[in-house]
Amino acid sequence: MLKRILILSIIILFTIQARCHDSREDKREKQLQSLLVWVWAINQPQFTISPCIEYMKPLNIAYGQSEYWPRFHNDNKQYNTIIRGNSTMDISCRYDNFLSDTTQCVAVGGNTLCDMETQRPAINTTNPYAIVISSGGGNDIIQMVTNERDITEAQIVNNGKYLIDQTRSEFPGAKIVFIPVHPTLESALNAVTPAINSNLEVYVNSLSNTCVVDIMGIFGKTAGDMADESQMLDSIHYNITMAFSVKSAIGNDCGVNL
Repeated sequence: MLKRILILSIIILFTIQARCHDSREDKREKQLQSLLVWVWAINQPQFTISPCIEYMKPLNIAYGQSEYWPRFHNDNKQYNTIIRGNSTMDISCRYDNFLSDTTQCVAVGGNTLCDMETQRPAINTTNPYAIVISSGGGNDIIQMVTNERDITEAQIVNNGKYLIDQTRSEFPGAKIVFIPVHPTLESALNAVTPAINSNLEVYVNSLSNTCVVDIMGIFGKTAGDMADESQMLDSIHYNITMAFSVKSAIGNDCGVNL
């Protein structure tokens, strides 16, 4: 009888120890899972809420790629100038000697005006001297003309105004440099660009501490004209020569050195 009690006691003791061991293992496993979820969460792209999201979804998925959001998010340097934009500036910013070490480029290829605003968390600089916005609606126009999105010229203009207003609100001391949409080799795009450019130029010029770059003058064109093939990288994007001409205009006409 005593032997049975002893055996039963040993079995109970091992059971309790096993359960405690399992409990500790479960706890460690849960802690590891929580840590992995936390690491995953902080590496996900962050967005601000904007009224344009309602009709501009889905937002630009390229923003979350390793060359964009993680690089922006982990850069805590305080810059003099920030460039918000689409592929026009994304391409330009990659050219050697286009940017100094006092300028950060958070332009993402494929961005619309709405994307630029919702990507506000990409900017860690708190008090920049200048914010450059370029281009002012190129992808919006492409998506409207190709019927990729059901948007109107009025919505594009409103998105541009909202981006400018929020930029002023978030960075009240910064000069806003606005670069309208440049001429392309696509006549359908060139046909609708002038009205959008004009509306946004007038709005930006009505605000203090702003500058509008004369993009048509840089190309030697007037509203609605087609670009020269020699000025273009492809049918939409201008080439390296024009990129540095735009950079010079930002410095000479707006007093902002990239």
